[in-house]
Amino acid sequence: MRLIIFLKKMKFEISKKSISNLFSETHCDPPFSPKLWSGTFSKYEKTKIIAVISTPKSGSTYVTNVISNHTNIPFKRLCYAYSSNEHDLYLPALMTAKTTGGVSQLHMRASPHNIQLIKSFEIKGIVMVRNIFDALVSFSRDIKKKLNADYLGSGIYGYSFIWLNQDLKNMSEEELINYCIDFYVPWYLNFIVSWSNHKKDSQFLFIRYETLLKNKLNTFQKIMGHIGENTKISDEILKKNYLQNEKTISGTESAISSGYDNLSNKQIKKIKDKFNYFETKNIEEYLEYKK
Repeated sequence: MRLIIFLKKMKFEISKKSISNLFSETHCDPPFSPKLWSGTFSKYEKTKIIAVISTPKSGSTYVTNVISNHTNIPFKRLCYAYSSNEHDLYLPALMTAKTTGGVSQLHMRASPHNIQLIKSFEIKGIVMVRNIFDALVSFSRDIKKKLNADYLGSGIYGYSFIWLNQDLKNMSEEELINYCIDFYVPWYLNFIVSWSNHKKDSQFLFIRYETLLKNKLNTFQKIMGHIGENTKISDEILKKNYLQNEKTISGTESAISSGYDNLSNKQIKKIKDKFNYFETKNIEEYLEYKK
């Protein structure tokens, strides 16, 4: 009932039956039937919802900012919360975003329920991934910075797969990287394996961090075409320093192919061993740099 009152205040024209279908469908197991409520949002069919979906430290913050600044589509949080939560899609947030349009950054795996909601809300997805060695080193530096934040151990800062507390603060650089290998790499692998099932789906555009960094203009032309924005993007927007870091677009001082230089042979082997659990086609492309 509270949801219905809220939707009325938002001038959302939606029936109780549609809401019931919405909630029941998003809590069921596959196979899904989004057609049951595909017409619910026909009034807002021209609004765009864009999800920039990535592994951490892959340039997603930069891309989200560029899209929002160029298109004037507002930033929207499409998950329940950031910080230490999983960034799974959150139905009330999607319903709100459908009225205004929205672009969102998400560290989100391709679970069946997330895919169902993406299909049902006709979300355009941009999936970003970075070479694992570079991403890991960048991630460990990000963790080190976050360890100096207030309220350490509360879960306000961090990621769903790594809980930051005082124990990490006492680690050496080598120990911290080993810790990230144990906790970040498994999440990274689950991310790329889950999204590998959707590489041929036209609703998603797959972008490598390295490709974006080498040629921002061409990459963003592809992104704009994918989301249905054919206007030329300006150099001013592309060059804007969203992260106070001109060397990279990930927020840390980790350039392309720098990962190997900061990892020991033992650490590199440990990462590769985790990849060996999977035989998914093309997964080895994320191990592409050789020392």
